[in-house]
Amino acid sequence: MKSRVAGTLLAAGIALGICAATALPAAAATSGSETVNGRLVTSGVSGTRTAISSVAVARGVFNGVGRIVEIPSQPGDPPNVSRDDLVYPVGTMHLVNTTVGASITVNPHNCLFRATLQEDSQITGGTGLFAHASGTFTGTISPQGLLPRNPDGSCAADQPSLHEVDFVTFSGTLSF
Repeated sequence: MKSRVAGTLLAAGIALGICAATALPAAAATSGSETVNGRLVTSGVSGTRTAISSVAVARGVFNGVGRIVEIPSQPGDPPNVSRDDLVYPVGTMHLVNTTVGASITVNPHNCLFRATLQEDSQITGGTGLFAHASGTFTGTISPQGLLPRNPDGSCAADQPSLHEVDFVTFSGTLSF
């Protein structure tokens, strides 16, 4: 009797599963315009660039508040390519950025700098809600901060900034 009941329950469960699968529509892909504005605060006091805090606010086809995580370059990445993850509670988007223009000013008296970087970026998948995400963005990163000094007193532009704030603005399309 026990095996008949188990067999009947298994058959009923399979039938319900098939009915439910055919009754529910497949999840539709979501696609549309997207903007991301953010801030990234870093410190290089230790000699290594370290993220202190960040925020990434997305508005458009996806709305959310998350954070920016800098990712190390991959082997074969040219010098003008950087990688970031946009991490939200529902998933992470992988972002590949290509710098296509830059202007930088450094005050040699106090080593304060300001820069503007123009970037073309691509979403190349992710995790969670963004596991199959794709998209293209154009944007601007506006870092400002304080460079360390070389032993001769000049500004050390080849070293991590002692303190830096990056203002990030991107817009484009996102599909997920």
